[in-house]
This record gives sequence, C-alpha cells and structure tokens, in this order.
Amino acid sequence: MTKIKIAFVLGTVSKDGGIARATSLLTDSLHKTGLYEIHIIGYSKGDDEIGYNWNKELTYHHLLESLIPMKKGIFKATLQLRKIIKNTNLDVLVACSSIIGPMGVLATRMSSTKLIYWDHSSFFENTAHDFILQGKKFTARFSNAVVPLTKHDKKNYETHTSAKKIEQIYNPIDVRLENLQHDYMVSSKKIISVGRLTFLKNFELLADVAKIVFEACPEYTWHIFGGGESEESIKKRIEDNNISDKLILKGHATDLYAIYPEYALMVMTSRSEGFPMTLLEGMANKIPLISFDIISGPNEIIEPEQNGYLIAPLNVPEMAASIIKLLQDAGQRKAFAEKNMEYVDRFSMKSVVQKWTNLIQGL
Repeated sequence: MTKIKIAFVLGTVSKDGGIARATSLLTDSLHKTGLYEIHIIGYSKGDDEIGYNWNKELTYHHLLESLIPMKKGIFKATLQLRKIIKNTNLDVLVACSSIIGPMGVLATRMSSTKLIYWDHSSFFENTAHDFILQGKKFTARFSNAVVPLTKHDKKNYETHTSAKKIEQIYNPIDVRLENLQHDYMVSSKKIISVGRLTFLKNFELLADVAKIVFEACPEYTWHIFGGGESEESIKKRIEDNNISDKLILKGHATDLYAIYPEYALMVMTSRSEGFPMTLLEGMANKIPLISFDIISGPNEIIEPEQNGYLIAPLNVPEMAASIIKLLQDAGQRKAFAEKNMEYVDRFSMKSVVQKWTNLIQGL
C-alpha cells in the first residue's frame, strides 16, 4: 500500500514547548501505524541537543539556517518549503501554529498538496496583535481543514472564519502515561507547576498566590519547572515575597514523568492557553488540578469538584483559598486523584490518532 506523505511544519523542531511536545507525540504514533511517510520541517535550524525525543525514523528538514522574525523570513522560507513539497511529492502539509499558518497557505497554493492548519493557541490569544488574528482568518480560509484543540475554539472558527472544514481534536496524553499503576501520594508536601517562563504563563502572579498559601501551609514547598525570558522577573517577585526557600524555580527537568508522582497538587495560573499538555500529564499521574478558568483549555480537562477546581481568572485570593482548602483535606485530594482516571480515555493516543487518520484520509 502506498503511504500518504505528510509533513508537519513548526517553528524550531528542537525547541521545547507545547507545540513541539504535541507534534512529537502525534507524529511518533502516526508513524507506527505504517500508513504514513512523515516529514518534520522546522522554520529555522535549532540545537539538536535541546527539545524532545523525536522519532529518528522520520525525515527532518529546516527552512532557514537561523531564526529571524517571520515578517522578514516568510518569503525565503516559503520558497524553501515549496521546494520540499515538490521534491517529496507531498500529499498533506500540516501548519502547526498561527505564525506558521500563512506560510503554509503560500507554499501550497497552486499545488495538489492539501493543507491542514493545526492551531495550538486560543483563537483570541494575543488579540493586541491584530496581524495574528488576521493570520488565523487568512489561514483558515485557504486551508482544506482547520484543527482547533478545544470545543470552544471550534465554535470560534465556525463563527469568525470562512473555514471549509473544522475538526476539533484534543492533544493526546503520551502513551507512556496511559494506565499508570502507581497510587496517589497523599502524604506528599510538594506542589508542582510546569510551563515556559513567559508572560502568558503568569508565574509572577503565582508567586503572590504562593505567599498566601505558605502562610497557612508552611510545611509545603512549591516547584516550578521550565525556562524562559521571564525568569528574572519571576525570581524578583519570589524574593520580594520572601519565599525563596519555599517557591523554587527548578529549570528544565530531564524526566518530569519520573517525578510527577511525588507531588500532591498541580497548579496553573496562565493568562491564556491553547490546550495545556501539563494538565493532561498531571491528570494521568492522578494529581489533583487547580487552574484559572481562562477562555479555553483547562475547562475541558478539569471537571469542577470532580478532579480539581477552576478559579475565576487572575483572582489571587480565591486561588490561594482553594489551594489551602485542598491541601488541608487529604480525603478530597485522594477523591480527585481517583476521579482523574475516569477522564483519561478521552485524551488517549489511540483516540486522537484515529481522529487524525480519519481527517487525513478524508482529504
């Protein structure tokens, strides 16, 4: 049987972050079906020693030797992408993000290659930058299919764009996290948060929440895993709140999967999310979850009062009070941990791969 040739194009293949994480997981599983010849294309060349463990049996390309802003690099990158499409006789191109989307449109115009736009961000994220929103609308109009991560954003694409086909598909849980057998560590005295240290992840506000939590629960420590441009401002907020010995920036973990079971609670304070992989990973590890109820993402993973709490966005006192309440109620935490296992299947790799396969074959 002839394999379908499909390429996923993203920013930098070796860069850490949700897009690279989700793409590496999905492409590995699609490859294992035997139905596809898969190519991974980076907008720019990256450091091969950084990032996720991509399947080495896939074929890798990059469009530019160094990272330059998309506004300056789009035409050169598009020409290179068109060459790859032609040389590989590509059947399907998947543009993985709103920044990459317009380039995907330009590269596939006047060709037989089908374009899927996989949007990893909330539809109205970064609305201060109108070109991003206009780029989403432009890409949706000329794509053969749009794949938003949440039901909420499927409605946004239906309402605000002229997309021909919209197929909502969740990001998957890593198969290594499915059917974990360890028990929830109810005696743990550690809280975990994971994510890029950026404005959208809002870890400065987390430090304000943590200060209140530690006043009521001084026996706990809180670890933040990740790196990014906001590291210094977060450190300053932690120092200003005099909690440097309790709220600790741990940097990049070599194997988060191995340490998740050590934590009593996972907290997310993001201003905006597409579909947060870290909450899925916490769920699979039976960790109770607390997040701000932002526009999209967490509210399709957390079932309030079932496996965690959703808090009014940016409400520091309410967030702190909910964390304290849960830390002081071991029985409730254990009940949330057990309930997590009832929700894992909806995000299973098998389910997600089947939806992608149906979409690709349908094109």
